[in-house]
Order: sequence, then structure tokens, then C-alpha cells
Amino acid sequence: MLIAVLMIALGLLRISLGFIGEKDTAVITGIRRQGGERGEAVPNRYTYVVSYTFTLPGGEKIDGFTYNIGNAVYIKVSDSNIRMTPIRYF
Repeated sequence: MLIAVLMIALGLLRISLGFIGEKDTAVITGIRRQGGERGEAVPNRYTYVVSYTFTLPGGEKIDGFTYNIGNAVYIKVSDSNIRMTPIRYF
């Protein structure tokens, strides 16, 4: 029962982030493909690790990463190709 309550709280925390989280823009610092092709019914699907960084209003720099599932084609990030994305955080 305790585990079920914790899982529900985790789900509500992620949903509430969209409503009460602070908005900012992060700079994508790297994209890399992790492992090989996923063993799914849809061919050419891969897992990508997207690394990003953003700065808090107080000047503290925060680094993070997320996973993304996509096809075999992706754009690598370089110094001449800076990509930014909107984020939300608590």
C-alpha cells in the first residue's frame, strides 16, 4: 500500500511541474545514441541521451540529462550548432 501511495505521489509531482514549475531555457550540450537498435516491432528505433545545462536566477549552473526514443537520424550538437529547448523545474 505504501509503494502504491508513493507511485501516485510521484505521478502527481510530475503533472504539477507543468502547472507550478518555473520556466527557463536550457542549452543542449550533447546528444548520443545509447546501445543498439531497440528490440521493438517498429524497426530503426534507438534510445538517445540528451544532455543539457541551464542557469538558475541566483547564478548556479545546473547540468542534467534525459532519455529520448527516436529513429536512426539525429543532429549532433557542436559549437557552431547550438540548440536550445524550453524546460520547467521546481
